[in-house]
Amino acid sequence: MQPCTSLAAYIFPMSICLSNLARILAFALLCITWKSVDAFSYPVTTHLAVAGDGSSFSVEVTTSFQEVHTVPDLTFVPKGYIMQPASWVANSPSHVWAVTPVNDCSWYCIRSNGEAISAFARRWRSMSWVSSEVAPHFPGDMVCSGIIIRGDEGTGLVSQLFFVPPQTSTSCTMSTARCTLDHGMLTLAHGRISDSQAQGHSASAILKITCSTYISGKVTLRSGADSERIALDNGGKSRLYVANQAMGSKLPLQQGLNTIELTDKLEIDNGTKLGPFRGSAVLVLDMY
Repeated sequence: MQPCTSLAAYIFPMSICLSNLARILAFALLCITWKSVDAFSYPVTTHLAVAGDGSSFSVEVTTSFQEVHTVPDLTFVPKGYIMQPASWVANSPSHVWAVTPVNDCSWYCIRSNGEAISAFARRWRSMSWVSSEVAPHFPGDMVCSGIIIRGDEGTGLVSQLFFVPPQTSTSCTMSTARCTLDHGMLTLAHGRISDSQAQGHSASAILKITCSTYISGKVTLRSGADSERIALDNGGKSRLYVANQAMGSKLPLQQGLNTIELTDKLEIDNGTKLGPFRGSAVLVLDMY
């Protein structure tokens, strides 16, 4: 039962005197009446799963009925309008994307007979709906889904949007993007060098990164001297660079295979021991 002190004060003039019992009964009656007029059950997304490999995406929507308070019960849906699942990007909620076979409501939608929105919604059955399309988005965008009412049909941007229910906590999810480092181990081989050549000596190797879609990333080190340098067993250090940039710099990655040059420069001081040296660290790719 909704709080109704402000509504009751508005309805009953202050000059009318009611007993405490009469006030309680009047308040309770007013609450019940307000609730039945301005609230109705509507199918909403209760689970949303978005997955993809960069070339194709799928979205699975599970729905159930929940109470909606934003549209009056007596709002009428024009005859022929359809109710169906759809998706959009959270920061662009007015651009709703739907995918439907034209003139076929057998599995994804219901069609209005020119009825009240509450009666129309009651004809929807709880269901799990899977689509091969999702609203166009960039990696990291929050993709949302809901059961909409629309006047047009077919696939693409919805041009005749009639109603979208309020969001629920499970109706949005992060889009997926994956990248993999195609190496078990990568070696920077300096070969045989003299003492005078050691400081600043450079070696390089090709780093291969495969991504499911276009995305930005950054490469850093773990278990090294710090996030940019490898500690060597002779007391020196090796500072790494990716694509001629410092470690941790923004790295634009294309869909598919990316070949990127990984280089280093030796940092040698008076405390460094002469002779063979080696060092290792874990290379980490973070996407954002």
